[in-house]
Amino acid sequence: MAMFQTEMVEAKNGRVEIHGFSVDAVKGMLEFIYTGKTDIPLESAEEYKIIGDMYQLEGLKSDADKVLAANMKYESSFIHMAR
Repeated sequence: MAMFQTEMVEAKNGRVEIHGFSVDAVKGMLEFIYTGKTDIPLESAEEYKIIGDMYQLEGLKSDADKVLAANMKYESSFIHMAR
C-alpha cells in the first residue's frame, strides 16, 4: 500500500488505524486483501463498497456492487409480480 511507501504517519509507526467502519466490514476487507474474496452480506454491501473505494480495492467494490445488483433484480421481480 502506498501509505507505507511515503512519509505518511502509517509508514513511520508501521500501523494503520481504520475509523468509521464496522468491525465486520474491516475484517471482510482484510479477508479480501489476503484471499481475494469475502462474503458480503446484503445489509453491509454499501459499507463494503465504500471501504473498497476508500482503500482502492476495485474487486471488493465490484463484489459489493454485484450483491446490491442481485438484490435489486430480486426486488424488481416482486414489484412486477404485484402489478
